[in-house]
Amino acid sequence: MKVLPATVTSALLLLLSQTVSAGFIEDEWEWMIRRDFKEGCVTRAHQYLVISGLNGRHEGAWLVESCEGLFEYGSSYSPDAVPPGGKRISVERLRKLPPLTPEQIKKAYF
Repeated sequence: MKVLPATVTSALLLLLSQTVSAGFIEDEWEWMIRRDFKEGCVTRAHQYLVISGLNGRHEGAWLVESCEGLFEYGSSYSPDAVPPGGKRISVERLRKLPPLTPEQIKKAYF
């Protein structure tokens, strides 16, 4: 089977656009998470899970260290038509975690 250069170029451009888009989405999620706290309160926001669908949907899970404690966040992005009552891009505070040592955090989330 012979692959045409135009086909390869198109596939590479599609892959590149998804990569750039995913980076922008992750930056937006982090901004939304930091906005949930007072300025300067977040010391670290680490995305430890990313799920990307072929349809462009992205979901993630975040560990957030802040002056208010340790939190877990969920994030989602849908490029398709948004269902009624839904949001195209969102973050949600899932739960406050008990105090953990840096070793426990690293073992559990990294």
